[in-house]
Amino acid sequence: SARQSYANYHPDYYFVGTCFLTASHPEKQATDLEGPMLPGQVRQALLEDCIQQSNSLTKNHYYCPIIFGIGGIDESNCDVPMVHGADGVAVIRAILQAHDPAQATIRIHEKMTLP
Repeated sequence: SARQSYANYHPDYYFVGTCFLTASHPEKQATDLEGPMLPGQVRQALLEDCIQQSNSLTKNHYYCPIIFGIGGIDESNCDVPMVHGADGVAVIRAILQAHDPAQATIRIHEKMTLP
């Protein structure tokens, strides 16, 4: 689990998913997906542990790992994991297979930074 991993290793970040259907995991059906809410759920589970451990070490300053949603992320859904608490997303296929990867990156970034 993420909580056990954090307790043992204190990672800087986690990739959490699979958020949406993806060719990287063709064995998964819609009912098998962890879903776009999972990154936020992992963040909430870790937050209390991060605060508790950090308070004992740094007097109320805490660090919690960055949480990225991964799996099937593209321009149409890149903001959804963030709405549910992810810090960001990992986008692979939507950029690497785009006709214009630079423009795809710009569009995804713009959608993620809209208020």
